[in-house]
Amino acid sequence: MSQLTPEPPAPPRTERPLTAQRLAQYVARGRCERHLRFALFPSEAAELLNRYKLEIEPLSPLLSGAGQSYEREMVERLRARGLDVRDVERAAPEAFAREVRAQKEGRVLYYQPNLKGRIGDWDCEGRADLIEVTRDARGLAATVVDFKASARETVSFRLQVAFYVRLLKATLGAAGVELSELSGAVAARGGSTEDGWEPFDLSLYDDEIERLVAAPSSDVARAALAGRGRARYHLRAACDGCPYNALCFADTAEREDLSLVPLITSSEKRALADAGINSARALASLMEYAEGGGLKPASGAEELLRRAAARWPLSGRLPLLVQRARAAVRRLDRSTESKRYVVGSDYGSLPDPAMHPGLVRVFVDAQRDYLRDKLFLVAARVTGPRAVSEIVEMT
Repeated sequence: MSQLTPEPPAPPRTERPLTAQRLAQYVARGRCERHLRFALFPSEAAELLNRYKLEIEPLSPLLSGAGQSYEREMVERLRARGLDVRDVERAAPEAFAREVRAQKEGRVLYYQPNLKGRIGDWDCEGRADLIEVTRDARGLAATVVDFKASARETVSFRLQVAFYVRLLKATLGAAGVELSELSGAVAARGGSTEDGWEPFDLSLYDDEIERLVAAPSSDVARAALAGRGRARYHLRAACDGCPYNALCFADTAEREDLSLVPLITSSEKRALADAGINSARALASLMEYAEGGGLKPASGAEELLRRAAARWPLSGRLPLLVQRARAAVRRLDRSTESKRYVVGSDYGSLPDPAMHPGLVRVFVDAQRDYLRDKLFLVAARVTGPRAVSEIVEMT
């Protein structure tokens, strides 16, 4: 007797559509599942923000202003050359598709067209900066162009273009419009062609859109199916500039999440969670300081410690991680024992000031303006046996 294969559960509906910007931000934030979850289900983020009396951290007005200014500059430059640039920002996707279908022979540049459609199981929408459409004897050819004030292209820029390309095909396809050729380009500062953009190979980035969005096991599917409060995340340098930054820090401290542990990696955090160790306090309680120095398994934690140590990312790392967890938990609970040094850390690689009384140390920091691809600040702290000097130079 044959058995029927059960139907897979229907994917949940997101609270708002996926956009190119939200997808690019997800990639820029180290593919943080929690970031994507909040972007698709904003009510969950709003609930936590209200709980902690926090607000979304907005994008810097300097960055958004630079992008808008560059867009206007590029459009005016195209119009000054006598090109047919049509502003369709206020037109619905269906109206834009009808205008493309009715386009006569020649070249038209559609500025800020609205697009929508489904990629895989997910509702998606977006507004491309510019779509160049050419009609000739071979049919309709289109190039999706994204304006970027940055001096260099990035992978996330091209992913946004590939996302818009998918939406363009869906928008025009719904109106019965077929394209004979489709390409994408990023118009960053210093473009090498007369128009300021050069098409790139879409195939690689289209495959990535498939993995990120369209496939049944895509990143979007994992975030949507994770459920409320269960999306994975990890605090790291990529969190700087994230709109949910303050929320995640407050939530991490309240729950004593493993991200409190200094320098812990995402793979170590995942391995600990898979072993049943889900908080910094639980990690700190795995081992305790021995009387003769070193660490020993805590009473009753021997089996859990053995299972965790058998996992690849944690092999040989648990004593160090436990001590760092103890230091983190001590900030919240002074009864937790923690030393000012790491037991078993061996010798450091830096020179010992006691052995070198004339040692001079220089600590350097530099800040880069990614829009112009130039350094705008260099600072140093110079420490010696008799004085400390701080130097800051900014353009």
